[in-house]
Amino acid sequence: MIPLWPASLPQRVLAEGYNEGFREGRLQTAPERGPAKLRRGSSSVGKPVQHSIKIDAEQMTILERFWDVDTGGGVRPFWFPDQTRGGIPILTESGMPILTANGAPLLNAKWWLVQFGGTCPNVGTRTRGMSFVVPVPMTVLYSWAA
Repeated sequence: MIPLWPASLPQRVLAEGYNEGFREGRLQTAPERGPAKLRRGSSSVGKPVQHSIKIDAEQMTILERFWDVDTGGGVRPFWFPDQTRGGIPILTESGMPILTANGAPLLNAKWWLVQFGGTCPNVGTRTRGMSFVVPVPMTVLYSWAA
């Protein structure tokens, strides 16, 4: 079973430093002269995402366990909330949000299947060990909407 990002960790990342790259599947060939030739190499390429989360000491323990146990030291993929397209209200044809029985807007549930990026999360203390800002590089392998 594919692990799910723990609900006790932030479901939204910090806006500061967020960077979502394009999938780079091109191959480049250098000729004897002139500009390099580009061609499509593969469509099965991950999309790099750089971001950070702010966590407390208890959440740090949860993140370490998730890294060590659930993802086998950061090598197994896991489900992570889509940061750019998830949580958006679903609209009617007239542009009005669809509401639940208690009047809250019905939100799009969208997920990314990700792996931790090339470097492991690196912890930086923000307030004397009480909170931490952790860069968490990821590679998006697949997007899925519920």
